[in-house]
Amino acid sequence: HRDLHSFPTRRSSDLQAKPDYKPEKFYNVPAPGQAVPNFKFLNQSGNTISVEQFRGKVLLVTFIYTRCPLPDYCIRMSRNFATIQKQLAADPALYDKTHLLSVSFDPEHDTPKVLRSYGLAYTGEHGAEAFSHWDFAAPSASDLNRVDQFFDVGVSPGSNNTLTHSLSTAVIGPGGKIFRWYPSNDWDPSTVVNDRSEEHTSEL
Repeated sequence: HRDLHSFPTRRSSDLQAKPDYKPEKFYNVPAPGQAVPNFKFLNQSGNTISVEQFRGKVLLVTFIYTRCPLPDYCIRMSRNFATIQKQLAADPALYDKTHLLSVSFDPEHDTPKVLRSYGLAYTGEHGAEAFSHWDFAAPSASDLNRVDQFFDVGVSPGSNNTLTHSLSTAVIGPGGKIFRWYPSNDWDPSTVVNDRSEEHTSEL
């Protein structure tokens, strides 16, 4: 039997399809000051990127899968990040020290080609600038569980070729530590932009 404390309590509105969905795994609850492992991902350009390469910048991370049909889940996360990107771009100094990362928990389907097509629909940029401040990437199949568990992303097969999943968005400081974590879809892009502005005064 699993320790009941190994999975955080969630409101039913936070979950897709099955409100009582709780995987049989231990899930971390990201907390301010917690160091983020140097996870590696394959991005939309077919390049391997890592958490550590963004040291010195604030890294905003959210989790999606490109086939998600629900407007209040992955689609909302991607639209929120598009809004964040536009707000940050209005302040070049802040924008230069920030990077966005949308991580797919469906690496089998979300190949670099698929991620590139999906990302272009949201970045609002073209050519070399399209992904200069925002990567769309997926961990390897072997690293997927570790990434999901660290960021508290519960995923299981759903109906009609969908995935049942929870949500997770994190603000990671320049030192590679969690600054703030949002486990649902009820955050506003301006709140995260404010987090990013506040973060430069912290030591995380």
